[in-house]
Amino acid sequence: MRPSDDNTGTELYECFACGSRTETESGDQCPGCGGQMRNLGRPRDL
Repeated sequence: MRPSDDNTGTELYECFACGSRTETESGDQCPGCGGQMRNLGRPRDL
């Protein structure tokens, strides 16, 4: 059985450096530490 999908339609971004998450992209930089933000909704190489 598949888990329920709680997709809200917003994109989630995570900081490479500190790991903080936000729903809005703030110019590719983390508002907390200034690190680079990545879009968690995009596919990426593992």
